[in-house]
Amino acid sequence: MKLQSTGWHLRLRRAFTLVELLVVLFIIGVLVGLLLPAVQSMREAARRMQCQNRLKQMALGCLTFESTYKQLPPNGWGYSWAPEPGRGVGTNQPGGWIYQLLPFVDQDNLTQVGEGTSGQARAGAIKEMLSLPVSTFKCPSRPGSQLGPMSDDIVYVNADRPELISRTDYAINEGDYITDTDAGPGSLAEGDNPYYSWTDVRKASGVSWLRGSARLSDIVDGTSHTYLCGEKHVAKNGYYEPEDRGYDGAMLSGVDLDTTRWTLRPPLRDTLDAYNHERQFGSAHGAICYMAMCDGHVQAVSFTVDPQVHQIRGSRHDGRVITGF
Repeated sequence: MKLQSTGWHLRLRRAFTLVELLVVLFIIGVLVGLLLPAVQSMREAARRMQCQNRLKQMALGCLTFESTYKQLPPNGWGYSWAPEPGRGVGTNQPGGWIYQLLPFVDQDNLTQVGEGTSGQARAGAIKEMLSLPVSTFKCPSRPGSQLGPMSDDIVYVNADRPELISRTDYAINEGDYITDTDAGPGSLAEGDNPYYSWTDVRKASGVSWLRGSARLSDIVDGTSHTYLCGEKHVAKNGYYEPEDRGYDGAMLSGVDLDTTRWTLRPPLRDTLDAYNHERQFGSAHGAICYMAMCDGHVQAVSFTVDPQVHQIRGSRHDGRVITGF
């Protein structure tokens, strides 16, 4: 009987009690709770690094463009214009700065879509071009796809309407003066007419604007102190729906809120406000956005940056030079 009793006792001790299981689960939960923020932090750090690298690629592409054409990439004809393959770069190209930059970020094949076509076939090919994603212009920290719906208010002069458009999370710096560029001419012939009345952009203080851009020699405040391009604020309800006027058009189109930002107000982390921040730089990161400077280096800019410092960084020639952020 004594041996049988001992055996029974041993068999009972091979199992866990409910209390022991609950303790183990509690400990595992605590460990997961401690590790999860660290894992998320590491992932965001990796996404930030990738974002910096993409901006660096854009900046170097812009500098190579400037070396080739003696000006930075111009910003096209207006938001109602898609690119026109075969029309080169500069004042004759309706497509914006990203389209004109494509050959300098290893995307030359995209600029050849629709080349040699005409009529309806050309309009259809350009439509397809507007829907082709290019990961270089997508911030990995921002939720949602690079492809998204287009605003009903946008009608392209030279392209059929895409079901989805490829959007950009980065914008060129037009400076601290808003030029209020409109939709642009109603036809290529009208835009090519030397008497067509374009929006007056002579007060643009940044580096790229309607049908024009700065040379590096024009950046008298210093290339290392002047913004070239950077991340932009996007309303969170615009990630998936065309609710943000600065995130509802194609990244390859002419100058628009989708491809351009100004420095009149400091950068801002993505908010739920889709109506008041479409001209601001910003990001989906926690406390900073990344800006590429005109010498090619990428700088982290805090959302708490002095508004005056941020505004000065947007102008290429106001004579005010600030060496620190």
